[in-house]
Amino acid sequence: MHWLSARRLLQSTSLFINICGIVQRDVFAGAVPRVFLVLPAGLPAAHQSRGNTIGTQSEMKKQEDIAAAILAGGKSTRMGRDKALLELSGKPFIQRVAEVLQGVFSQVVVVSDHGKQYAFLGLPVVEDTYKNCGPLGGMHAALSKTGADAVFFCSCDVPFLSADLIRYVVNRKLHDDVTLVLGGNSLQPLCGVYKKSCLTVIDKQLKRGNYSVHKCITKLHTTILSQPSEYRNSTIHPLTNINTPADYERCLKASSASRV
Repeated sequence: MHWLSARRLLQSTSLFINICGIVQRDVFAGAVPRVFLVLPAGLPAAHQSRGNTIGTQSEMKKQEDIAAAILAGGKSTRMGRDKALLELSGKPFIQRVAEVLQGVFSQVVVVSDHGKQYAFLGLPVVEDTYKNCGPLGGMHAALSKTGADAVFFCSCDVPFLSADLIRYVVNRKLHDDVTLVLGGNSLQPLCGVYKKSCLTVIDKQLKRGNYSVHKCITKLHTTILSQPSEYRNSTIHPLTNINTPADYERCLKASSASRV
C-alpha cells in the first residue's frame, strides 16, 4: 500500500496518521481520535510457505478473548436476494465464512433479525437492539451481548475470506479501539477487531441517527494495517465482497478458474 494512496483514503477525516512499522502509543496523547497506519506488512513466514495452512501451534490456538460475529442483517437490495445464501462450490457464502471463523475463534455468532434463515449453521444468533440501523446496529448488538472483550466482525458476503488474513489482523491487534486492514485500495470497516470500548461511541452515533460505520471510525482510536504483500497482486482478494449479480458472476468465474 503506497503512502500517498493511504493518505488520500483518509484525508477526508480529521484524524492523525502515523506511518511506521512499529506503533508507539504515546506519540499522540489525549482524547483526540487517531489512526495509525502500519506499514509495511506481510504474512508470517510460516504462512507464506504453507499457503492457507496455519503455521505454529500457538497460531492454531483458537481465540478465547475475542469473539467473531458474522453480520447478516442486510437487505441485499442490489443483489435482489439474500447474499448470505448465495452458493460458491456448493456452499452458501455464510457457511464458508462461518467455517473459516470457527477455525480461528472459540465463539462465533450470527448477527441478524432473521436468524431462522441461518439455523442450519448451528450458531447462536444475536438480534439488533437498534433496529434497521445497518451494520453499525449489528456491531452494537454483538459488542453488547457476546460477553467478549472484543469482537472480530465480518460481513456475510466475503466467500474468499482466509484464516491467515484473520490471524494477521487479530495477532496485530494493538491498544486502540479498532484494528482494521486495507483490502485492495479501500478500507474494510466490516472486517476487523472492535473492542468493547467502542460501545459508548457507537451507542451515541446510533441514538443520533448517524449509522455510517466509516464516520463512526473517525471518532475512535484506530489502527489500520496495510494489506499483506501476498495479496496485493492477487486476482481473488480474501476481502472481496459480493454486492450485485455482476459481482456474483465474476465470483463464480474466479472460483472456477482457481478451483476455490
